[in-house]
Amino acid sequence: GRNYRKVMLISPPGKIFVRPDGALGERKHCTPPLGLAYISAGLLARGYEVCVLDALAEGYENEIYDEPFIVYGLPIDVLLQRVEVSAPDVVGISLLFSSRAKEAFEIALAIKDKLPNVKIVMGGQHPSAMPRESLGMAGVDFVLCGEADHTMPDLLDALNGGIDITTVNGLYYYDQNGDIISNDDGKRAIVSGGTYNYYSRKD
Repeated sequence: GRNYRKVMLISPPGKIFVRPDGALGERKHCTPPLGLAYISAGLLARGYEVCVLDALAEGYENEIYDEPFIVYGLPIDVLLQRVEVSAPDVVGISLLFSSRAKEAFEIALAIKDKLPNVKIVMGGQHPSAMPRESLGMAGVDFVLCGEADHTMPDLLDALNGGIDITTVNGLYYYDQNGDIISNDDGKRAIVSGGTYNYYSRKD
């Protein structure tokens, strides 16, 4: 079987609403993807390789008008090049806001088209609230609900045969027959204060 060692975590582009009179409905913002930093720490602690691609921050000045929105971040072709160069075994895409679902699922599909062997995991508030719908989107292999600090490393362990995939809490996936399987019993992991680790780089 394949060895899954290298993970790329992606924070998708930002998006702001443009009102009919041309006024912006909100300001652009650039918040560090702290959730991905926590997940990175969990993966590194188990010996996996991780890189984070913050498409919003890296392409902050790049704006595309997609009526009635302005989308800002790395364009999809540049993002795809970055993924190809990194050559991950697994890609995790963070989708915190439903307003950005279109872009996040476009990223998933584009990566799957280009690199069909890469496993794609969706996480964040939107997939956690709509796991079956999110798993049903083209290109998506897994949905992780709730805090994924520990469950993303668990999923990697399961893909590598270290643990049974049915033990990965909050996971939605397909079985061999193409049926959706849910490990989500509603008891989603809450990472308590004092156990936080996050990954920081100075380069």
